[in-house]
Amino acid sequence: MPSFVAPVVEIATVTRSGDITETVVRGSLDPYKDGFAPSALYDIETQRIEAAQLHRYIGSIDDRHTFQTLHGVVIADSCVAQRFVFRPWHDQSDLDIVVDPSRTWTLRQYPDNGDHSHCLLTWETIAANSDHKQGYESDGIWLTEDAYKKYVIDDYYKIKNG
Repeated sequence: MPSFVAPVVEIATVTRSGDITETVVRGSLDPYKDGFAPSALYDIETQRIEAAQLHRYIGSIDDRHTFQTLHGVVIADSCVAQRFVFRPWHDQSDLDIVVDPSRTWTLRQYPDNGDHSHCLLTWETIAANSDHKQGYESDGIWLTEDAYKKYVIDDYYKIKNG
């Protein structure tokens, strides 16, 4: 069975306007569908050192993909013409859950049964004996209170309408 090979892209341009940075990358994002975001670009050698955050997908023309980075997060000009590994932060099913308008989230205490769950988006532990003793639950899926506010209510990465 072949090993997974993460896509490698080159940053073509970085343009700032207020607290939004627009970044155009060149290359194939395969096996990810075009513009999967939020995501980040990582160094090629370790694939762990983050070089740039890509919060929102804008569009693609051929092998050029445009993203926005929000909230004043800076991408260094020195990254232009450099190559990086493209890697999403979540899979599509996670994002579908966050943007699903029919989903009902209920703030609940986690049961004191010795078990625990993890926040779908941050992977923080939610348990009666943890820092997150309660969270928002929907059909057995848990989010910390902070993750619920940031990603469901505030739509931090602006994925609900675009």
